[in-house]
Amino acid sequence: MASLRELDLIRAAAEGDLPRVRKLLDKGAKVNARHKNGMTPLLAAALSGHIEIVRVLLIQGADLKARYKNDATVLILSATQGQLDVVRLLLEKGAQVSEKAREGSTALLAAAVGGHDAVVNALLVFGADPNQGDQNGVTPLLGAVVNGHQAAAQRLLEAGAQANTRASNGLTPLAAAVSQSAELTALLLAANADPNQFDDQGRPLLLLAAAAGEIAVMELLLEKGAIVDAVSTAGATPLMAAAIQGQLAACNRLITAGANVNFAGDQGATPLLVTLVRGHAEVAARLLAAGADPNAQSAGGVTPLIAAAHHCPDLIPALLQRGADVNAQDGNGGTALMAAALTGNAELVQLLVQAGADPTQPAQNGLTPAQVAAIEGHTNVAVLLEQLRKDH
Repeated sequence: MASLRELDLIRAAAEGDLPRVRKLLDKGAKVNARHKNGMTPLLAAALSGHIEIVRVLLIQGADLKARYKNDATVLILSATQGQLDVVRLLLEKGAQVSEKAREGSTALLAAAVGGHDAVVNALLVFGADPNQGDQNGVTPLLGAVVNGHQAAAQRLLEAGAQANTRASNGLTPLAAAVSQSAELTALLLAANADPNQFDDQGRPLLLLAAAAGEIAVMELLLEKGAIVDAVSTAGATPLMAAAIQGQLAACNRLITAGANVNFAGDQGATPLLVTLVRGHAEVAARLLAAGADPNAQSAGGVTPLIAAAHHCPDLIPALLQRGADVNAQDGNGGTALMAAALTGNAELVQLLVQAGADPTQPAQNGLTPAQVAAIEGHTNVAVLLEQLRKDH
């Protein structure tokens, strides 16, 4: 337990009060006194960047190996704070560049995570291993990229950092870069990072970029050979992801690159179906123009026409023009006309019946479109459907 004088020494070191530090040392304060939280005078001075106090304490025999409460050494803490001059002095005085904190973190990893480029460089000059990760497999390169520090990432790559490492959770530097910027993505790809790797959730990187509408990142991945129809562990392709998010430009780019517009993913849904369900009319129109099947059914029997009747009625004419089956039923016997009745869309009811929809066709529960409209309170539509049923 530190005495009051030694606690005062720790406080003076933290505050950068060199005269008081000298005075307290002259009066016998122990240079390696330790607060109950693990703080020592050297740790306190180094954290705050008080280089002259650090120098004095080292001359007086301060312990370079003293560790703070998380088991981090003075070198690691100084690197975390970006204290370049302190880091250099500590290394010159014999601090071990490869020493680790409790979780396996090194000074280089700490500096990379913090984006302290000059400290990263200094540690590399003193022999720090650019590929030494922590207990979770997080390397300095991954730490830099995750936090968007391009200069630090570039320096690490120049020093031999491996671009295709994977942390224990499955995350790679390139996967992190794709979510950060085109610049970081280009940097990793130039270092031979694999454009066809998957992220920690089993998604191809092209899918991530497509879903976010990051066209520049997509271009970089495609240029390096990313597979345009790579399938995630959840059964989705990049085009599927872009369609779900309504990313028209991304869909355009993928279609141009040869993406399969009729790929059936999870539950048999196609890009056209999923984008219609979400009301993305422009994307749906582009997919139709590219040859998407207007009659492809999901595992539940839902067709693009039924989905459009619910969520995107303006696209019904285009679907009908391309041969959509107006009387196709889903797994519950529902039709596009049933959807129009359910939503009370009289104009759509007229359009569908004119296209050949059967107003007498019941669902599996036995209800006709007219009855559904009546139940939902759409009296005018119910009357219209009843008349159309009689005229059928």
